[in-house]
Amino acid sequence: MYIQTASMIGAVFLSGYLQHGFNHITRKIIAISTHAGYNIHTMNHTKKLFVLVCVVFFILPGIAFSQSADYIDNVLQEDPLRLGTASKLVLESAGLIDEDAGEQEAVSFVKAAEWKLSAEKADDPVNLGDFSLLIMQSFDLSGGIMYSILPGPRYASREMDFRGFLRGSPDPSVMIDGKRALEILSAVLNSDDVLEAGGNQ
Repeated sequence: MYIQTASMIGAVFLSGYLQHGFNHITRKIIAISTHAGYNIHTMNHTKKLFVLVCVVFFILPGIAFSQSADYIDNVLQEDPLRLGTASKLVLESAGLIDEDAGEQEAVSFVKAAEWKLSAEKADDPVNLGDFSLLIMQSFDLSGGIMYSILPGPRYASREMDFRGFLRGSPDPSVMIDGKRALEILSAVLNSDDVLEAGGNQ
């Protein structure tokens, strides 16, 4: 079964609410709540808290925590996102590496798989194309004709955009930060394809 990072994101956001105040956590839960069909901006404080509780305890039921709160919080602060961070985050979420695996082990896995990312070293910045390809390959998501023929960053980002996983520019050359990476990964983890595949493991 896929290790669903979305639940830990929700838990971190709950912790952020308790520690840093309501407005701080509201910004963080927008990504998950939007995918669940809620409009955070039109809600009062009570309703927003109710949505947060639903996101953590009902929309994401029975999903195991995969990364520590501190680790996810560090990812949120990373700008630009590094290959080491991106590789560990995605591979662990897909169940391809153990929770205690380090970033270098994750990067080595990507290199051995020959997924043709433009970033090569753990500290190299990751663009949207690389992150999209990392997700497509890690979760074994199928693509269109061009992606099937040329499974690289360019067509991976197009497939991710077509599936509705991307918000903002789909330009594969754009560097991404940790916040956007987690928003994209959250959308993927909550998609029908990944949830159904996880239930069949």
